[in-house]
Amino acid sequence: MTLHVFVGHDDRQQAATAVCEHSLVRRSSQPVVVTQLRERPLRHGGWYSRAYTITGDGQYIDNIDKKPFSTQFSFTRFLVPAIAKHNHLDGWVLFCDNDFLWLNDVAKLFKFADPQYAVMVVKHEWHGQEGLKMDRVRQEGYYRKLWSSASLWNMDHHANDDITSFEVNNATGSWLHGFQWLNDHQIGALPPSWNYIPGFSPKTDPIDFPPNAVHFSYGMPYLDDHKNDEYADEWSLEYDHMATLKTPKPADWITL
Repeated sequence: MTLHVFVGHDDRQQAATAVCEHSLVRRSSQPVVVTQLRERPLRHGGWYSRAYTITGDGQYIDNIDKKPFSTQFSFTRFLVPAIAKHNHLDGWVLFCDNDFLWLNDVAKLFKFADPQYAVMVVKHEWHGQEGLKMDRVRQEGYYRKLWSSASLWNMDHHANDDITSFEVNNATGSWLHGFQWLNDHQIGALPPSWNYIPGFSPKTDPIDFPPNAVHFSYGMPYLDDHKNDEYADEWSLEYDHMATLKTPKPADWITL
C-alpha cells in the first residue's frame, strides 16, 4: 500500500524540508509519495489566498487576526484534507512540519489509524510559553498548540468535509490550529514518541521512548543556538547521508 505524506515547506528552510523527506522515505517499509506544501504553487493553483504582512525584521503577521506566525505552511497545512479529496484519495494521509527527523518507519504510525476519528495527533500539553523560535521569529501560544504539527487525516470521515480552502483562507489561526470544526471525540491521540520535541517533551514513559520522530520546534540544528540540542547530531548525520547519495529530488506527485 502506498502511503501519502504532505510535508510543510518554507523557502527559508530548504535543508529542513530535504532532511525531513529523506529521513521519512528511506526508513519506510512501504512506498511513500511525498507532496511538499509550497506556498507559491498553492497560490497559483487557487488553493491559497490568505494575506499577510512581513515586518522589517522578517516577522510574518496574519492580516485576518493580526497575530504573528512562524512559517509559510502555518495555515496551508489545513488544506491537506481538501487537496487529498480533490485528488480522490481515500483512507488516511499524513501531514508533518518540515522540521521533523524521522527515526523509525512511518508505516508504523499509520497502523494507529482508527476510523472513529477524523484526525489523530499527539496531544501536547502546552502551558502558554511564548517567545522566539527558529530564525528569531515569534512563537505564539494558542489552544491545542503543536497538535497540528503532525496530523494523521482520515479522508473517509464526514467531518473533514467541513474544512475547505474557504476556511483555511478566512478563519482565524486559533480556530484552525484548535481543530474547531471538530468535536473533541473526533480527535484521536497518537503516542508522544511520534512528535517528540527536544526541550519540551517529557521522557517519563519508557515504553514510548526513544522517539520515533523528532520535531525541532524550537529551532533547527543548523542554527547556532540549537547545534547542541538533543538529537542535533542525528539530524546532522541524516543530512550527511542525504548529501552523500546526491539523489535528485523527485517531482511532486500532485500539481498543487
